[in-house]
Amino acid sequence: IFTSRGDLVEARSFLETAKARYGRSNRGLLEIVGYKQALIEYYTGNLDSAEALFLVLSEAKDNDIANDVLEKNSIISDKYKEEDKVKVFAAAEYDLIKLDTASAITKYESIINELRNFDTEVWQRSHLILSDIYLARNNNQKADFFLEEFIKNLPDGVHTDKALFKLANNKEKAGENSKAIDLYSKILIDFPNSIYLDSARLKIRELR
Repeated sequence: IFTSRGDLVEARSFLETAKARYGRSNRGLLEIVGYKQALIEYYTGNLDSAEALFLVLSEAKDNDIANDVLEKNSIISDKYKEEDKVKVFAAAEYDLIKLDTASAITKYESIINELRNFDTEVWQRSHLILSDIYLARNNNQKADFFLEEFIKNLPDGVHTDKALFKLANNKEKAGENSKAIDLYSKILIDFPNSIYLDSARLKIRELR
């Protein structure tokens, strides 16, 4: 609650209290506390501290935490190339936690407009997140725009198959079945190891 309100001093205090009182006897709680502490460091741009805390959690038993730790580590690794932009990206994520979507949009768009290093997690994820935001706002044109820009500028990136799948879904919902089939087919051809492979095949069969 305090984190979502922007009161990180109180948030840190409660986490330290929980860790001191219950951490020794509850491994699961200790992981949750460590994870939340790492997120606070991440949101506030203390990337070295966040990286160290996430490293401790790299073998967490909680699958949700373990998956998120992998995701955050992939983002933080961009600090060696684009540290300032990683801090902006983390601050944008925190804006979303605080439900300040307008501020988050401004930050994500600044990353896209100012960063020419397309093959970075923050550049790629900024496009995907902006597309999701605009889709939730029923602005399908802008949602598609960010996916199309992603695919045009980075046709073979780590997350390009995800961008293709999202765009194909959008086209399908808009009734543009032929375009959707083309996009799903592109996943089959260009990304044979994609996690979206089976779903893309099924979608093609359904649309045909």
